[in-house]
Amino acid sequence: QLALGTHFDLNKILGWQDTEAQITVTYRDGQSLSQTADGLQGHLSSVQEVWGRGQTWRLTDLWIKKKFLDQALDIKVGRFGQAEDFNSFDCDFQNLALCGSQVGNWVGDQWYNWPVSQWALRVKYNLQPDLYAQIGAYEYNPENLQRGKGFNLSTDGSRGAIIPAELVWTP
Repeated sequence: QLALGTHFDLNKILGWQDTEAQITVTYRDGQSLSQTADGLQGHLSSVQEVWGRGQTWRLTDLWIKKKFLDQALDIKVGRFGQAEDFNSFDCDFQNLALCGSQVGNWVGDQWYNWPVSQWALRVKYNLQPDLYAQIGAYEYNPENLQRGKGFNLSTDGSRGAIIPAELVWTP
């Protein structure tokens, strides 16, 4: 997997207070070890976090995020995946069962993990330094999974939205 991206501090670039943006393009190529190595066949999950969702180029991130109310309110809009903000944790492993949003690993026909993106909006409010609530709306468009649709910006083929909500405590 190759990932090319950049993060912009739009306060420094344009003078937009508490605003940032992200662009990431990914390319996946290769073979699945789970499908080609005899000793790895029969696993419930892929042994490679960087395998799947089509061996192709994809626009993985194209978003802007703005903070309001002394940085307590955080609004993000653009193209990104649910697992970027919901049901997620750091990934320091190769095995897919230990990486990314587990919802996306097991219900991946509806919840898309990296590198698939869709049109999205996420609103997060920090209630306390260690407690926040968030809600999002993500386009549900199975066409975004197709190999030739890695840069699909159209909503053609959309079948509605997925609307997750979380209350997160990080002591």
